[in-house]
Amino acid sequence: RRSSMEAALADQRRDQGQAMLAQPYAPDLQTFARFGVPPSLRQEIWTRCLSAEPKSSLSSLQDFARGVCEWEWITDDVLRLDVAEHCANDVNYFPFDEIVESLVLSLSRDSGVAMDCEAGPPQSPIFAGHGRDGYDDDDDDYEAKADIASEDCKAQQFVPPCGIVPFRTFSVYACPFAFLTDRLEVAYPLFRAFYCRYLSRLHTISSQPSTLLNLCALFEGLLSTTAPHVVYHLSELGPDAAPLRFAFPWIVCGFVSYLRADQVLWLWDRVVGFDSVQLIAVLAAAVFAFRSRVLLSARTPEDVELLFSD
Repeated sequence: RRSSMEAALADQRRDQGQAMLAQPYAPDLQTFARFGVPPSLRQEIWTRCLSAEPKSSLSSLQDFARGVCEWEWITDDVLRLDVAEHCANDVNYFPFDEIVESLVLSLSRDSGVAMDCEAGPPQSPIFAGHGRDGYDDDDDDYEAKADIASEDCKAQQFVPPCGIVPFRTFSVYACPFAFLTDRLEVAYPLFRAFYCRYLSRLHTISSQPSTLLNLCALFEGLLSTTAPHVVYHLSELGPDAAPLRFAFPWIVCGFVSYLRADQVLWLWDRVVGFDSVQLIAVLAAAVFAFRSRVLLSARTPEDVELLFSD
């Protein structure tokens, strides 16, 4: 149970947030989000901070929903299986598996997602169609056919249309948004904006700042600085006990499925507030530093894994 002081602070934060939403200004709302957002205001504050207005993308969402019904892509079953494995079996998210499935399927139909990712497309897309392949350079009509192929490339689609091939645990990115609203037309624009600005960076292998390699380096650097004795001890246990081996899935998933849903939302409040995913790597290093004393008692990689099983 919350104490009277905690309840008073929560009421004060809610009143402050409501006053700021009366005349919304994104930089001020981001500053407010750095200290956590009241659950009742989270959807609206995130929407304002990310400029993800539902009305502006309603017609596009209707097209995506229609596409899900009319067209079956090879990745659809992959996404459904991923939702069944990581959402329907999660104690935090199993009641929301239907809206999570709708969110990831709609994202897979959105052809503008890869280009809107702020760190660039997360991966090289798979093309549907032959493009220039299949034409012989010695063919007399090669140039004419090449021009036609070039036009075909502009019209051909990625597989899936968003250009991002789903991987295991991809669906967990959508899970926390089920706590913000039960309406797909409100949740999808927010999920899309959050994915393009932040979540896509967590699985983008690139030299761009705040992408996966950069976050892994930040985690290792912070841990080596704050808890060098832990790093040395784990290195003595062999590569299977390397800190990054345990922290890597935390970073890629943004801690979804590794923290309680409310804790994930508190973390993502700060991501929005500071406009950076580096906080995810900082938290991963903080977890190791917090448990440094018990980590020093580990004698095998299995002991380390057991320490993080909760």
